[in-house]
Order: sequence, then C-alpha cells, then structure tokens
Amino acid sequence: MSPFLKVVFFFYSRLSSMIEDNFFKKKNHTKLLKNGFYKDKLKSKLNYNNLVEKKIFTNNFFEKLIIDKKYIKLIIDNIFLENNIKNKLYEITGFYYSVDFFLAYSTYHVDENNLTEDIYANHWHKDKPFSKNTLKIIIPIEEILDDQGPMEILSIEESNKINFFSDPKIDDSISRHKLTGTNDDIYYFLSNVCYHRAGIPSLEKKRTQIMFQLNPSKESKYSVNLYKKQYLLEPKFPLFNFKDAYNLIK
Repeated sequence: MSPFLKVVFFFYSRLSSMIEDNFFKKKNHTKLLKNGFYKDKLKSKLNYNNLVEKKIFTNNFFEKLIIDKKYIKLIIDNIFLENNIKNKLYEITGFYYSVDFFLAYSTYHVDENNLTEDIYANHWHKDKPFSKNTLKIIIPIEEILDDQGPMEILSIEESNKINFFSDPKIDDSISRHKLTGTNDDIYYFLSNVCYHRAGIPSLEKKRTQIMFQLNPSKESKYSVNLYKKQYLLEPKFPLFNFKDAYNLIK
C-alpha cells in the first residue's frame, strides 16, 4: 500500500470515528474495548447451507456462497431480533448499527507458491478505510477447527504496539485469538482497531463462515441491497455511502 493511501485511510478513520462518537454514540461501553473482540452464543441458529442459491469461485482458493434473496430478511430477523443481537450490540458498544454488507464463503488451502499473495485477506492487516467503531460479525456456517484456517485476531493491546503506517511483522510469539467454533457461536470484533488475518486451512480442509459488516447509525437498519452486494467487493468508506437505502430492524 502506498504511503499516500495510508495517510488518506488514517485521516478518514480519525474523522469518521469522531463524527460517530459525537452524533451516533448513546453511551460509553467497556466490553469490546477490553480486547477488541467478543464471543457469544446464539440461542436460535440457522442452517445457512439450506439458504444458498449458488456457489461462485472467485479464485482457486475462495468460494462465495450466494444467499437467496428471499432469505435475507430471515437471516437479519434471526440474528438481530430472535437472538437479541440488536440490543446486545447496543449494550456492549453504545451504538445502534446498520448492516451494510454480508457474505457467506469458504476458504481453501493455499499452496506454498501462493502464500506471499493476498489471496483472501490472509496477511495481517487492519480494515483501514473504516472507523474505529466499524464492527465485524463472524458466524461459523460449519464447525471451524484449528486445522481449518480460523481467523486470527490480535488484542487491542497487541495491535497498538504496531505502527499504523508500517507493514506489520507479527511472529508466532505474539498472542492471538483464533475464531474457532460451531454454528451457534458468534464473534464480534473491531476490524479497524485489531490486526487480524484469515488462517490457511490444511490440505483438503476448508473454512466456511458468514461475515457481516456493521457501521454506527442513528437506528438499527440493514441495506436493501445486501443481495446484490454479495457479487461485489466489500464496500469501503461507509460514512460516505449516501446512495444506499435501508430497512429498519424492528
């Protein structure tokens, strides 16, 4: 990444975070700020494999599982209402959120010849073109064990030791948290604050999960374009996403 882009991302993150803290934040929170990630259990869970309309390989190692349009509201209602995640997020963050993107996908083993490439966010990084309040939610679609390449996350404390403008050099001695679990587990993490990466599944293994991108909002809502966005790259600079239309989560 060029030094110019790093500067742009740095100032965008600072500006958008300040705007959100002053105009969207309802109360102070502490749970997520302890580590930058939080694990919980779902009381009501879905079988996402039954909701898939089609599967698309974007490269040899990454497969999108396109959720049928008619099931999107079912997913939103299940997670945020039936499992009370809407209220729980408010309690642990002090924000209401808009669901701006989601994607179900599988990642596969990457051979040694391709390990230096950024295949599916498999290098340590922060989500720089977001605010410090941007939240990612991860739910395993199938059980994720250690040999299936779970996501790895550094705590806020460890992440703060790394210069924002440098390329992170993170060796095996640095403690990290792995997002292993079953389909009744749910993880929240601050993707602009915590360094993270996708693990590499072992040979003949895969990791299958669903990811949601949430951004602070005046009220809980979700984009009406979630179905179409599955075919696109994850949107950046959410504060400037003026063209999107939303439905309320209620």
